[in-house]
Amino acid sequence: MLLDSVVAPPSPEEGQLVSVRDRHWIVKSVVPSALPADIMSAGEQCQHLVQLSSVEDDGLGEELSVIWEIEPAATVHETGNFPVPVPGHFDDPQRLDTFLDAVRWGAIASADARALQAPFRSGITIEDYQLDPVVRARGMARV
Repeated sequence: MLLDSVVAPPSPEEGQLVSVRDRHWIVKSVVPSALPADIMSAGEQCQHLVQLSSVEDDGLGEELSVIWEIEPAATVHETGNFPVPVPGHFDDPQRLDTFLDAVRWGAIASADARALQAPFRSGITIEDYQLDPVVRARGMARV
């Protein structure tokens, strides 16, 4: 592969949603390098130190610092818009009910990290020896 055919991804801007290391993050800050561009980058652009903050449920509060131009598979998510509501047109009641269930389950998980959920009232039997590993697994970072 030729060096001049490698194109670094455009550096993100503060507040953008990005994917780095298979997780979603919000860009907290972007600091360009004070050093001259690397000889390997053919003088086209300098590198950027990007400070990230996790937006995933199991990683809230986590922070990460990366050099954007050398981070593999780093992507910026384009901004999007919500759908424009059509006057007089309502969603199917089943769709609304599904949405409300999702909001309820998400609210329980974010309100109390120790709460365990079983959607649809699963037909399971909880044994004492199962609880300790489950509690420990809930406290670990997602793989």
